[in-house]
Amino acid sequence: MQKEEERLRSEASHMLAISDLDASDPGPHTAPAAASQRSLNRTILEIEIDEIFWTTYMPTNDPGCSSIIDGVVSLPWVSTLRALASRESTTRLALDACGFMAIGNWRDDGRLLQQGLMLYSRALHEANKALRDPVQAQSDDVLATVRILGMCEMFRGDGTREAKVTSQGTDWLRHVEGTEKLLEWRGPENCSAEHGHELFVDCRASAAVSGMTRRRSSLLSTARWASIPWATSRRTIRDKLMDLMIVMGGLLNLHDNLKNPLRDCHVSTLEQQCREIMTYTVHLNLKLQAWKQNVLELCVDSGDLAAAGPLATLADVCMNHGYGFFQLVMQYWSIHLVLHSTTWLMLRWMAQSDIPSTTLAEFVRANPTPDPQPYAACIANHCHHYFRPEAGLYGTQHASWPMAATLHYYAATGQADSPEFETMRRILREMKSARFTSAFLVSIANHPAPPQLKGDARNTKELVEMAKHWWGVDKADNRAS
Repeated sequence: MQKEEERLRSEASHMLAISDLDASDPGPHTAPAAASQRSLNRTILEIEIDEIFWTTYMPTNDPGCSSIIDGVVSLPWVSTLRALASRESTTRLALDACGFMAIGNWRDDGRLLQQGLMLYSRALHEANKALRDPVQAQSDDVLATVRILGMCEMFRGDGTREAKVTSQGTDWLRHVEGTEKLLEWRGPENCSAEHGHELFVDCRASAAVSGMTRRRSSLLSTARWASIPWATSRRTIRDKLMDLMIVMGGLLNLHDNLKNPLRDCHVSTLEQQCREIMTYTVHLNLKLQAWKQNVLELCVDSGDLAAAGPLATLADVCMNHGYGFFQLVMQYWSIHLVLHSTTWLMLRWMAQSDIPSTTLAEFVRANPTPDPQPYAACIANHCHHYFRPEAGLYGTQHASWPMAATLHYYAATGQADSPEFETMRRILREMKSARFTSAFLVSIANHPAPPQLKGDARNTKELVEMAKHWWGVDKADNRAS
């Protein structure tokens, strides 16, 4: 048991220790590593930047949630981070770094940005040092620090100024993987109460996005992580949606692992794998529809809808209950988009192959796959809401995954000239708060692409090639040929 704990702690430390980066990269990892010992007391400037950051980050003039929905889509992790920062020096270092970097970039203030990079370097050093202590490594302080360091990456780049693709997307994925390793070492039993539970809930959302980006299972997608952390807590509609989102990376991995090329496996084995994927896809779709119905009924109870009948849609209410609720709806549409478009690709490959899949064809006819196009359109038509002045940097941070999935979908399916695609690209170019989202999307698009396809997603042609690879369009074409 002790050796296993040492292994997990070492792996988490490895995820934090950023290495093999381009020395010319303007990111946090070029900041001076050697610095004088930081006082536990914050400077006046640090206190001011902290207040400015949270004022800029949190949505303002937000209509909020009704008494029915209130709490289930709130942001308790924000108060958790601030509470830990008030008494834990490492968390405070990381939070100060995030504030200085975000406000420095927002104001085009190189002095604040450089201070943020120095604080980032110190926080990274302190976190790695804490990981060598078995007691400290299990603390909420260390988990919160790693979570905030990942958050720093969201505000590190500026899509309107960067001449090159930064490493911030890859670095964000490393931090998320680090939080997963830390949570695995802590165990779900230590994520059921107080700050530990709030941090786990927040980290699980990032882990779900990371799993889909990497197209592989998250460490937090197993059965014990879906139950034990709620031993003393009520599951919210956010928790229930994350239950479905956290398994998507594993499902994408199943698609990628279908036997290829066809001549190297038995047809019966291949058909069985496809049927298992289809069965699980149908199960997830039913769960998603049940989640939607539950949310619509909550909106009826709040007086927002007259009825939750078949004509009621989330598009009717998505902007009526604050940005936390809006983010859930955008995630819901994103899950549908990825789930159904990937299934369509598999079915296209099956139809174009020589597999005699009579039984599978009957199953597909009985369980038709929904069209992914309406979900992409919903995201494209509503993503501007993330960048309204009242959305704050919260909107900028959370726009990344829904917009990435949708832009990649349009690019991979030959719709890079569609009005929806052009609208999203224009938003990223022209809206000031979208500068952070733009830089992050350009960076993270590179991560899953093979070396020969890595490019600049601001170039439509290069984005199309990277998107086709991520979505598996090129794989489907190769399998069918």
